[in-house]
Amino acid sequence: MTRQPNPGLRWALVLSALALAVLLVNRRFRPGLPTLSVAGAVAQAPQPLAGTHWPIQSGFLGPDGSLWHWGQDDYGILGTNDSCHRVPRRLDVVGDWKVVGCEGDQFVGLRRDGSVWGWNGSLRGHHRVAQLPSRVPEQIAPGTNWSQVCSGSSRFFLLREDGVLFGLGDNRHGALGDGTLQQRSTVVAVTPGHRWRTVAAGAWTAAGIRTDGTLWGWGEPLGSVPVQIGGATNWVEVQAAGYLHTARNAAGEVVVWGANANHVAAGATTSPLDRLTVLPDSGRWQTVWPCDIAMLARDTNGLYWCWGLGLHVPGNSPKDALLPRPLTVPAAITAVWPLSADTLAGWSPDGRLWTQGTILGAECDVPPSELRKMKLARWLLKAGLRVPRLADWAEIQTHSAEFIPVARFRSR
Repeated sequence: MTRQPNPGLRWALVLSALALAVLLVNRRFRPGLPTLSVAGAVAQAPQPLAGTHWPIQSGFLGPDGSLWHWGQDDYGILGTNDSCHRVPRRLDVVGDWKVVGCEGDQFVGLRRDGSVWGWNGSLRGHHRVAQLPSRVPEQIAPGTNWSQVCSGSSRFFLLREDGVLFGLGDNRHGALGDGTLQQRSTVVAVTPGHRWRTVAAGAWTAAGIRTDGTLWGWGEPLGSVPVQIGGATNWVEVQAAGYLHTARNAAGEVVVWGANANHVAAGATTSPLDRLTVLPDSGRWQTVWPCDIAMLARDTNGLYWCWGLGLHVPGNSPKDALLPRPLTVPAAITAVWPLSADTLAGWSPDGRLWTQGTILGAECDVPPSELRKMKLARWLLKAGLRVPRLADWAEIQTHSAEFIPVARFRSR
């Protein structure tokens, strides 16, 4: 006598298998955040590097002043050729940086004791104008009376507390401001006769506010010596990223100029001598961050906005790129800053590091453990299982319209 299959038993086995799969998915696809160890408390937000933003890789200073790198490593900074990492990795063992400027694999940093140090991040033999120590940070200028460092395209600026400006690196466009087009491999005094309160370096230009509150610029297309921008004496802030400059005066007005300024303000010009374009409603912005082809801003109510060609916000389109659009930020996040024109970073006081936009390191090779998860996720989806975030694990996520946590800082 042939035994007939029991349909009820069959469905019980199927449901049991699905229940087991749900438990497996919950265990395999909801791992804890990677931990980044730092010294001391983690309540302070990380700080972006001072200089031109990297397109597919970025760096920042941790809460304790440690230096971190994130994304594609085209320069061998981590000691391997073309390495890549989806989770930030610490680069140095010094750990007391106040400000660090980076260009490619070269770094110049201001330590908390007021001294300035520099180094090449890799031993690879590509051409560099600035001659810095290899791999290990060394002091590159005497004294502990330095107040600022920043970087542009293949060059660096160092500002001393007495307002004297020094620079090194690529000077083909007159962007060091020393009156020549001579390349500078070592630290030299630039912009003779000026005393500066602050400076900012763009791609091939630079700008600064003198101690008398006047605004000046140099480099292409202004020339190799600083020229005054307008006649006002109430400038308090100047910034640059790539081909976009901003400056703010004591009245709260924010002006823009540069080759990409027309992407963030209608009618903006490349040269600030032609016209300084005031951002519409600029008095509402408590803080602004130029991002080469985009702008990020925080208003007086603590809300974040962005506009331009980058920092893609859901619902944004080219036709309204010049209109500030609100950025949805989780309530836990207390600080947001740009990592590039396409990627934002966020910080919450519990030590979590967040990101939105293009995910740094998404182009990295997928490790075997991740491949196994992807195959399992795809199989479960094909079987009809629907579990939250399962679809995310079935494909490599390269972009996120929402802020997502990527790591957590913890005190060691």
